[in-house]
Amino acid sequence: LPIWIRTQGGAVTGPTGAQVAVNTLTGGTAGTNTLTVNQAINTQRTGNGTTAGGSVMLESGEAITIANNGTTLLGSISTKGQDNSAGTSGAGGEVFLRSTGAGDITLGGAITASGGAATGAGNNGGAGGVVTLNAANGSILINAAIDVSGGTSALATQGNAGTVQLSTAG
Repeated sequence: LPIWIRTQGGAVTGPTGAQVAVNTLTGGTAGTNTLTVNQAINTQRTGNGTTAGGSVMLESGEAITIANNGTTLLGSISTKGQDNSAGTSGAGGEVFLRSTGAGDITLGGAITASGGAATGAGNNGGAGGVVTLNAANGSILINAAIDVSGGTSALATQGNAGTVQLSTAG
């Protein structure tokens, strides 16, 4: 089940291995429906296994910003697949950012939806996830890395790369 959080801004840190959904779409005064992530959101399952990273869905009636200045603002999103030493690793989770009104999507912090690494003999890396950025009435500004690479494998096949989808009217 997703964890739905209704907020008017601020940091959101999701529980490991779960799905995180945040929206600021409900009514309000113009200028109050922005969403800023200034701390890490991490849905990667710990330990060894085949579990895919959890999904992260952020929706806003205005701007969405992943803020990271390397010191006090440390916003980022990681939905990396679970690493595995005894089999194929987990796939990267889905990341979906959608701004429905006037406002840009600004990535100042990284998005990682890569597959998990496989370290055992003959084990394949996990596939990369899907990252979708949709700005209905604004621009998409990418100032940080988006990683949807397949997970590495010590002795077998690297996982397939994932997909990055961008859509904007601005």
